[in-house]
Amino acid sequence: MIVHSLRVRARSIRKRFHPQGYKEFFIQAALERSSANTYLEIGVRDGASFKTIQALTKIAVDPTRTPTMHHLSDNETFFELTSDEFFKVKAPDLLQDRPLGACLVDGLHTFEQSLDDVINASRWMASDGTIILDDCFPRTAERASLEPTGRAWNGDVWKTMALLRATQPQWDVWTLDVDEGVGLVTGFQSPYQVISADQRAVFKSLSYQSLADDPGLIGLRARP
Repeated sequence: MIVHSLRVRARSIRKRFHPQGYKEFFIQAALERSSANTYLEIGVRDGASFKTIQALTKIAVDPTRTPTMHHLSDNETFFELTSDEFFKVKAPDLLQDRPLGACLVDGLHTFEQSLDDVINASRWMASDGTIILDDCFPRTAERASLEPTGRAWNGDVWKTMALLRATQPQWDVWTLDVDEGVGLVTGFQSPYQVISADQRAVFKSLSYQSLADDPGLIGLRARP
């Protein structure tokens, strides 16, 4: 617990002096660029990112509500649901006349769920909105493992970025070499193009070595 607290404090200090090295900087920048000022965060946990973002409307989605997420501002709403449930049950009414300026996908850290979250969120994005994905550039095979390791873990979200780059040419899909790898998806003037089961299977089967050999798969860009 003491080690974790020290790491959180150190991260907070680094954010203060180098904000452009963290996902929250790009979320806020996306909202400031967009004509829409509604923010959706998938996978909020204790709200460390969610609480820092400034937006007219903020929506949090997580199947588990932590104590810190019981205390919300007037412009904040929390849904204790999976992202699939949220998009099926709540989004049609909630977002019909309220497009998203920015959406953070930071849930299960799996290829399958992060891909579904991007596809579902894309239907509700403003044309100039941005989907941001966390954990897109694992530095080691251990961090990219399919199961949590008990230590720093990114999962295989990177495969979602690779698949989107290969199948959605109408979108701009890039990964910034900051934080844990910040994925950016824009270009929602054009709709999602259906991805086949075979295409999903091909990218699901990619090994970490594929990324290690060619970071261009995820459109890796250097730190700004």
